[in-house]
Amino acid sequence: AYFTPLQNLRLGGRISKARYQFVLKSVDDRGLQGAAASIMTLMRNDPIYRDVTSDSQLRGLQAQLTIDRDKANALGVQVQDIRTALYSAFGERQVSTIYTATDAFQVILQAGEADRRDESAFAKIYLRAKGGALVPLSSIATVERKVGPVSINHQGQLQAILERPEGRLFGF
Repeated sequence: AYFTPLQNLRLGGRISKARYQFVLKSVDDRGLQGAAASIMTLMRNDPIYRDVTSDSQLRGLQAQLTIDRDKANALGVQVQDIRTALYSAFGERQVSTIYTATDAFQVILQAGEADRRDESAFAKIYLRAKGGALVPLSSIATVERKVGPVSINHQGQLQAILERPEGRLFGF
């Protein structure tokens, strides 16, 4: 647990467990992650700082779908068709509304709970090609498990990483 005093006037920064904080912002997520890691390493190696932490959490498991666009185009499947199918299966697409005498209920289309647990559900998704034939998603795309962010923090509209060192900073 970290105790943070409440103040009537707060200037800049976010609430954190440290007295000092640095916020790195960028439109390029890869560059931001690299710069944050470099600064964290430099700060941890400098004896002026101690207990350097960050709000960047890059230990989440994610499934990355790689589409073979040439093969999809040859089979008559557009990328928008793939997006639509994935949103229908894993998003919250409202397909209808059921009206009763006293209320209205939205009908949401999505894959079953068992199919949303891992990437094996991608093998069950079929897309309709321009000619009307059904094309399995697994024939034009591959799924790879990767490590990614648990959450993506923002400051304003830009992706941001907050770093918090404890100790003396700049002679203070």
